[in-house]
Amino acid sequence: MEELDINNVVKKEPIKYVFTNDALAGVVHYYRRNREPYEIVSEMITMFTDFTGEQKRVHNLDYVNDEDIRHANEIRSYYTKKLFLRKLKGEHRVSKFKKSMQDILSRDDRNRVTLEEFKILVKLPWFYHNDKEMDALLETYNCDVENYSQWEEITEVTELRLVKLLYIHNRRMKIVRFMFELGNTGRLAAININSDNPLLGVFIRTIEKEGLTIASGNLTINHILGSDKTYYTLSNWLSV
Repeated sequence: MEELDINNVVKKEPIKYVFTNDALAGVVHYYRRNREPYEIVSEMITMFTDFTGEQKRVHNLDYVNDEDIRHANEIRSYYTKKLFLRKLKGEHRVSKFKKSMQDILSRDDRNRVTLEEFKILVKLPWFYHNDKEMDALLETYNCDVENYSQWEEITEVTELRLVKLLYIHNRRMKIVRFMFELGNTGRLAAININSDNPLLGVFIRTIEKEGLTIASGNLTINHILGSDKTYYTLSNWLSV
């Protein structure tokens, strides 16, 4: 049998999905219609009008409107600026996901993506929504990093006031993040609960109605890259 020369093996190019408009604007359109990411992938990837020998599929996005395009540009500008500021501050360690996201968002051709790139685009409206809400909290409350310790222990009865619920869904985790004001300090503390926890609904209703009072717990600082703002994560807590 003839030995395979790996140097002569031509790497198969991934299929390009070619849209008639900005692919991210198409994602935003379905996001506004309350579609989940997997539903958007199904609708935008499988509905194609042409398949050619050039390994590309052409999708009609004529339904995208000016509002979809405006919101897509907001998302693109937000993350492009955020990644640029990190580089400016000398933070060169960027995850593979963030690097891919940067490459996609900075590209001039906004209508053409691979399937792997599309899997990133399809999540950006959710990430943007959560990140903007977190930005607002960090600016509203006492979140300057100098007002937080690396680690702090709660040893006396402390009231927590719920200020925001955040739904965090990504490759690493699917959680509901409860953002509380820690006593009357203006500082923020988060409790993370897995979204598949069977008691989650009961906990949400209880907290929204009665708040949360704890007798003890451990507070750990969150290091937010490129930011001088922070908040605590609360663990090992015991309610009163």
